[in-house]
Amino acid sequence: MLETGDGPAISFAGQNNRFNSIFIDGAVNNDVFGLAGSGTNGGQTGIQPISPDAIDQLSISLSPYDVTIGGFTGGGVNAVTRSGTNNVEGSAYYFFRNQELAGLTPTDDPNAKRTKLSDFTSQTYGFRVGGPIVKNKLFFFINGEIQRDRTPQPFDQNYQGNSTQQDLDNLRQYLITKYGYDPGDYRNNTSEQNGNKLFVKLNWNISKKHRLLLRHSYSYAEKLQPNRSTSQVINFFNSAVFFPSTTNSTALEWSFNDNRIANKMILGYTAVRDNRGYVGNPFPFVSIIDGNGTINFGSEQFSIGNELNQDVLTLTNNFSIYKGRHTITLGTHNEYYNIYNLFVRQNFGVYTYNSLQDFLNDAGPSFYTRTYVLKPSIDAAQGDAAKDAAAKFRVLQTGWYAQDEFQVNNRLKITGGLRIDIPFFLDKPEANENFNQTTLPLLEAEWGDLKGAKSGNMPSGVLMFSPKVGFNYDVKGNQTLQIRGGAGIFTGRIPFVWPGGAYTNNGVYLATINVSNPTLASNGQPLPFNPNPKNYVGSDIAGAGSAPSQIDLFTNNFKFPQVFRTSLAVDYKLPMGWVATLEGIYTKNINYVYYRNLNLKKPTKFLNTPYGDNRPIYNGQRVDPAYDRVIWADNTNEGYTYNLTASLSRPFSNNWTAGVSYTFGRAKSLHDATSSQNSSNWRFVESTDRNNLKLGFSDFDLGSRINAYVGYRFEYSKYASTMISLFYNGQSGSRFSYTYNGAIGGNDLSGTIERSQYHLIYVPRDASEINLVNYTDSNGNTITPAQQWEALNKFIEDDPYLRKYRGQIAPRNAGRTPFTHIVDLKLMQEFKLKMNNGKENRLQITFDVFNFTNLLNKDWGRRYFISRYRIINFVGYEPDGVTPRFTFDVNTKKVKDFATIDDSGIYSSRWQAQLGIRYIFQ
Repeated sequence: MLETGDGPAISFAGQNNRFNSIFIDGAVNNDVFGLAGSGTNGGQTGIQPISPDAIDQLSISLSPYDVTIGGFTGGGVNAVTRSGTNNVEGSAYYFFRNQELAGLTPTDDPNAKRTKLSDFTSQTYGFRVGGPIVKNKLFFFINGEIQRDRTPQPFDQNYQGNSTQQDLDNLRQYLITKYGYDPGDYRNNTSEQNGNKLFVKLNWNISKKHRLLLRHSYSYAEKLQPNRSTSQVINFFNSAVFFPSTTNSTALEWSFNDNRIANKMILGYTAVRDNRGYVGNPFPFVSIIDGNGTINFGSEQFSIGNELNQDVLTLTNNFSIYKGRHTITLGTHNEYYNIYNLFVRQNFGVYTYNSLQDFLNDAGPSFYTRTYVLKPSIDAAQGDAAKDAAAKFRVLQTGWYAQDEFQVNNRLKITGGLRIDIPFFLDKPEANENFNQTTLPLLEAEWGDLKGAKSGNMPSGVLMFSPKVGFNYDVKGNQTLQIRGGAGIFTGRIPFVWPGGAYTNNGVYLATINVSNPTLASNGQPLPFNPNPKNYVGSDIAGAGSAPSQIDLFTNNFKFPQVFRTSLAVDYKLPMGWVATLEGIYTKNINYVYYRNLNLKKPTKFLNTPYGDNRPIYNGQRVDPAYDRVIWADNTNEGYTYNLTASLSRPFSNNWTAGVSYTFGRAKSLHDATSSQNSSNWRFVESTDRNNLKLGFSDFDLGSRINAYVGYRFEYSKYASTMISLFYNGQSGSRFSYTYNGAIGGNDLSGTIERSQYHLIYVPRDASEINLVNYTDSNGNTITPAQQWEALNKFIEDDPYLRKYRGQIAPRNAGRTPFTHIVDLKLMQEFKLKMNNGKENRLQITFDVFNFTNLLNKDWGRRYFISRYRIINFVGYEPDGVTPRFTFDVNTKKVKDFATIDDSGIYSSRWQAQLGIRYIFQ
């Protein structure tokens, strides 16, 4: 699991978290637009679509060789919900956390003051009840839940930037005094989550052959999410996001079975309404580069005009024929989407400054960006009122399949089938004919064949074939030793936010300014800071153009994600109920998304180094100055993953259970497409050349993971028992990249921060492979190249990841934060209550300790995070303009000392506990 800007994200088999599929009772319940990291509707709020108390079983499929299961190249998650029975059964529960049930500040600094969390309360109330309406025929189940969470996000005070706490406090007062704008505090940005959920289900046994299931779930969630301040970035509170979300989902399932044939039909409808907004008074967003840190304040730049409506209709029908040893299945799965998405990013303007002093002196930004509407006229509306700029489109994805499940004999079963998925975009983006006629030929002349991409076109009707074959072999015929596996092509769905960009970013709806060192068109002076949210348009800025626009294009034959996957596993039953499993899974990309900015002139200069680093130096020239970035999406087959797992487990029996597993995972990719914006997927990738990416370690590269658990129930009377459970997770640290601090590759039109922080470093073998120059430290001392090399050489040797890349460019995500060791504890006291009706009710009191490791020892249970580590400073070129010059800070910290210690929420480096009470009745 990864923490992303879009909430917690789960990756399966090293694949992008957006390529999973989520089912409830077999019906699709994905966030098909793809904004939520979790993949669930309303997932950006952090609230689950249904309560865990409504779930009876949860299954995860990574390599199902069953063509009836599809829609993912990562993992398929299916939640089977509870149903009513002939007995009235249910429970009521309450869970509680606050600051008294949490530890002190986790820190590696022995001199730092360790403090408690600020006051907060997190509470969850809920109930469930199920029973008969008509015995043996009609049953009901209802679940309701209310969640009210507050999560402190303390600032660890170990800020690596140039500004002091007094500087930051003075900045806040400056904004209040000069502009009447309060950015809020930055020290303890507490987030808030509120959720209300209701789930209702009816089961009807119409006859012995016919059954009907009807369910509806309602979820309202809202989240106030300020960004936490860390050692690398200061975020003032009013750059937070306020996110309300409402989901209604209904499914109807009809099934028929007469032992010769069977049919199951599922009809689903889901309506999602999201309306993301900013916090505080409207104000431009400001980002200040502060040495090795960054300072952010102002209205959150992607929440100004941001509204999403999704209506999703699904129809699945599987018809099975039982014929001797064969079960033949013919089926179809269809998904229809009607999407309205208003997204006017950076509508109030975004200013980037090279220092705090530059902002205070109004010296002019190093970069300015703003998006504004062109419809009904230039800058006519802002925020959610800019409805003429919204993307409105419909998509139909239809799938057809046939399968034969062949029981060869009592030991061997083989399953083979073919599935064909065909996506259709039922609406085309509004075409920009001027772009097609004037600009496209220029882009093609610069970058070659564009594969039919043009404004107004979307790939549609592309056939995607998914053959699969799998087997299960019971070696001894008694299920003690089984071998299973298979191979096939898996087809997923694309997050529709990506193709949705072609409907909005068409040069007709929106204009976008992206200008380095902007100056006024009227007098050539540096662009003054304008606190008015409706500030500059293209004609106000020299060289920006009257209506510059980003264009998003997709190739004519663009395909949804596809992978080839094969697996092999052995399951062996051991004495005393133990089960041993060994499994390997290999996945190879067939169709993955790949981006390029076409409106960027190819470089004419390249680095001149004796060690072979000849990365391009872009000059910031556009192919057609009338347009901004032209983001072109194509497919690539580069990238692969593999996972090896060995596990030993014992199901609960005789009052105890236990298990242990080890997994090693490797994932390589060109990039990971973790953003919801096409331009961001191109911009935010560590590389030597964004337009020509090389294979690197994926963000989803697992490394090693060890899981272990043990649970024992003490039965000491007929009326009470105590259950103790321990869960251990040991895991390789998160991936990060080693990069230069400075724009060594020139200006590739990505943005000031992107081009100065995302260039991968060359790791020198010796002093001759880096052109170090003198620098003066904060005490006025001159640090010579020899002193710098001594420190840099030691830094490389002390780093286990950098050390092995000497004489090479360190790959993307070459580094890792330290290995993590986390133990969680669960205590449950249960009381059994004999009722007058002869049945037994139960009262359970639970005490959960998350990161029990940290409770045992203040130095244990650390989780670290680094996005990238800029360890070498690029300070310019020699007079030839191509030989780079560098400095290395001799006080550069080791990875562990530089990394941010995660201290937010229950999955953090600080122990937290939760009290719970549940009453179960029947």
